[in-house]
Amino acid sequence: MSLIAPLLPLLSESVTWKAVSSIDPYGDPTYSSTSITVIWFDSETYRDGKKFSDAYFQTDSAVNEGDQVTRGGITWLVHKAEITPALGGESLKVFYLTKS
Repeated sequence: MSLIAPLLPLLSESVTWKAVSSIDPYGDPTYSSTSITVIWFDSETYRDGKKFSDAYFQTDSAVNEGDQVTRGGITWLVHKAEITPALGGESLKVFYLTKS
């Protein structure tokens, strides 16, 4: 069981995840889209007095830096992924976002 699974029924919402699937001949990424369940936080994150992200979310999906997430018609770029070790070897994945 994942660390966020017990919270999903209470706090989750569905967003569109656009994972980088390949790079086109011009060097631009192409994306594949799917719907995933996340716990979303509309909270700016600051580190060392500087804005680090516009929002963040938690999920068990295999999201990576450079992917995009669309929520409420706004597309966000995943610019940082943090995997924090926790009890029992399970990790907590947090993905930091900036508006595209």
